[in-house]
Amino acid sequence: MARSTGESEWQVVEELRTGDLIWGESPRSHNGELWVSDTQGSKLVVVGADADGPRVIELESPVNGTWFLPTGDLVAARMQDTRVDRFDGETWAPYCDLTELSRTGRLGDLIALPDGTVFV
Repeated sequence: MARSTGESEWQVVEELRTGDLIWGESPRSHNGELWVSDTQGSKLVVVGADADGPRVIELESPVNGTWFLPTGDLVAARMQDTRVDRFDGETWAPYCDLTELSRTGRLGDLIALPDGTVFV
């Protein structure tokens, strides 16, 4: 993995081991860290957060798309729960229930505008 040093140059920070991810998706960079959703492993893997290696955040339900809001909170599309949740770094909370709008019962990727408007 590589991380921007603030200029156009990049530096290597660490490697994800093959055992860290089953199915990595939705890589997002935030505050010098790389956040990767593992949809099949029901976890988030954060690279660059700890000198001891990637930090793993275990999830009760897998997330697919992720994005950081202007507040710094992470929003994530829960694949099987048809809602978007918000993670403040310690706890998860519902952000938007999309049950009535989902035709398939599953959510995929998402993206947000700089003002925090989220598109799923």
